[in-house]
Amino acid sequence: MNFRLCRRVGTALIVLLLSACAARQGAAPVVDLGRNWQTAQLALEQGRQRYEQGRFDQAVMWLDEALTLGLRNTEDNVEAHKLAAFIACVQSRPDDCRRHFGELLAIDPDFELARAEVGHPMWGPVFREVKRSATAR
Repeated sequence: MNFRLCRRVGTALIVLLLSACAARQGAAPVVDLGRNWQTAQLALEQGRQRYEQGRFDQAVMWLDEALTLGLRNTEDNVEAHKLAAFIACVQSRPDDCRRHFGELLAIDPDFELARAEVGHPMWGPVFREVKRSATAR
């Protein structure tokens, strides 16, 4: 009697374990938007740090990742585009510099560079040109 009970319980456990291992067909993946946002924030922080260290190639990689993952608020999006524009200008990539400034102004049309930034010889003139073009539309 005891043997039969153990055998039934054992069989039930095996069936249960095997069914737990079976792959679900057609199940949609679950996307955790909160996790993407947190990852985007971390990528922005890494980009900011690399920018401050003068490691521009790495900074651009992190900033692009932050923008791709989707930053949650306007300020973070603006900062990511601004830093990417600064780097593009310094690296003699004027089209990328203009594009990032254009995307920044599409997010925040009233944005202005800080006093110390607006006078920079590399990106100051590009920003003014893009801003003039954006307000003329």
